[in-house]
Amino acid sequence: MTLTPDSWVVPVLADRIASDDDLTEVTVDHIARVCAADGARMTDRSLFLLDSGYPAARITHLLRERKIPADVLIRLATSQTMWTRPERRAAHPLGGRPRRHGFRLALREPDLPPDAGVSGPVGIYGTVTVRAWHQVHPKLTSSSRGFTDQKTLPIVEGTVLLAQVQHLRPSRRAGDLALWYSGTRHDLLTLVMTYLARFDIEHYFRHLKTTAQAPDFHPRQPGTLTTWLRLHAYAYLHLFCARTHITHHRLPWEPATTTPPTPGQTRRQVSPALRNAWQPPGQPKPGHPGPGRPAGRRRKRRTRHPVIRKNAIHKGK
Repeated sequence: MTLTPDSWVVPVLADRIASDDDLTEVTVDHIARVCAADGARMTDRSLFLLDSGYPAARITHLLRERKIPADVLIRLATSQTMWTRPERRAAHPLGGRPRRHGFRLALREPDLPPDAGVSGPVGIYGTVTVRAWHQVHPKLTSSSRGFTDQKTLPIVEGTVLLAQVQHLRPSRRAGDLALWYSGTRHDLLTLVMTYLARFDIEHYFRHLKTTAQAPDFHPRQPGTLTTWLRLHAYAYLHLFCARTHITHHRLPWEPATTTPPTPGQTRRQVSPALRNAWQPPGQPKPGHPGPGRPAGRRRKRRTRHPVIRKNAIHKGK
């Protein structure tokens, strides 16, 4: 698959996270389900893109421990610190525990020379420069998320990428993009271009909040919300497929580009056509009011469910 900055990402699976669920466990379970549906193998691994809110070390460790044929590309905060492999030295005559960490790699100001580097043009971003450090790992502690019950902390190695673009929009500052990659198959520019397509997921969340009015939807049963999310994911997919079959009329304040319209803009063009289309008549309405609630019977009390907050989702943080 060839990805460009104009490519789009559409949702394929949506589930509701309960207050007692672990976000990392739910994420790994989703990755396993998608890999099983796509027929991924260890020789042909799938690639998943995650934001900086996911623990890169724990997800990589669980994927390798459970032998799930998947690689992850996760955004890192530039304030994090990684460590290289320790240098091989002769054993000390007095003994002692061998070293677990080598040189320090600060992502904000890396002072170690990169293991690989590449530079090339990427669409509207101009020249993109990518530096990579292979076989580096974060320093886990007993309080790290997901490793509190392990006596011996593992060494989870991966590749750290630092990408710097030539220019962004005038209102944004072009900073470094730090990425964690758990595989070894893709080249550096392809990984950066692939992660740029992940920002289209934010368009889907914006569609849920603004168009579908997700914050104002309060169903009585949690399963209703899961069904509602999946229906909107399917509707978003249909809008994505129909965007090349309509004549797009941009609003006066929208820039004139040659790219296809977004799913939200497609809905703006499709809605008038659907309202003007012929619709068969529905069932006749009754001419008298219904019987209502029987006398002496009261309405049941509504079942209350706990509110899910971010600090409850990220357990152990």
